[in-house]
Amino acid sequence: MLTEKLTAKKGKSYLSGILALLMMFVFSITAVSAKEREPIPGDVDLDSEVTVADATLIQKYLARICDLSDAQLENADTDKDGHISIIDATRIQEYLVYGRELDRKEPEETTAATQPTTQPTTEITAHRVYPTEPKETEPFENLTYSEKYAKEVLDLINEERAKVGAAPLAADDTLNEVAKIRAKEISTYFSHTRPDGSSCFSAIEGLNIKWKALGENIAGGFDEPTRVMNAWMHSEGHRANILNDTFEIVGIACYNYNGNYYWVQYFMAEW
Repeated sequence: MLTEKLTAKKGKSYLSGILALLMMFVFSITAVSAKEREPIPGDVDLDSEVTVADATLIQKYLARICDLSDAQLENADTDKDGHISIIDATRIQEYLVYGRELDRKEPEETTAATQPTTQPTTEITAHRVYPTEPKETEPFENLTYSEKYAKEVLDLINEERAKVGAAPLAADDTLNEVAKIRAKEISTYFSHTRPDGSSCFSAIEGLNIKWKALGENIAGGFDEPTRVMNAWMHSEGHRANILNDTFEIVGIACYNYNGNYYWVQYFMAEW
């Protein structure tokens, strides 16, 4: 009788131990799962790592090729500004290429940044980078670049220069082609740094051009020449490039990528 009681007690203790281990195991699995569900900035495809595929997914979303879940949108908003733009994809690329932290805080005033005076350069993006509805593509003769919009931007530039007594800029065919290259590049990597890591000014290398000053303005998301010029003129750095009386010629491009417009002004003063 005593033996049976001891055996029963041992059996109960054994079962209690197993149950305790099972509870610990379940708790451990739950804790890990909760941790895995924590947002990871840049991890758009939710595979627990940040890769170039995440930047590509943002670009597809912006081009309306795919949709993203709420969790994906939270991770895609790398700069935590409340909306998804090409800047978020660019931050992922900079993280992968240069090791820049995704959760870094940018300076409060980032609408204009300049290089040394011999190579002034500025950049701007629309607050709402992409229009709600794509516009008609009529201004785009080949559905890619709009010569009409480029000419309108040139006219607007010279109107602004006339107001301050600066000489008009002349359009330059070679710089127009350079601007087209840059406009296409910024549709996938919005930066004055080119996709290969070189400066935007490397775009004229090999063209046998002698210059003494260069400048670049870039923009994304504005759907008309007047709108992009208005944004540039209300930014000190961009305005300085547009009105700089050192510059003599300019290349201008408006690139249409899936209904989203990218703009480049490429200024030059020749020797």
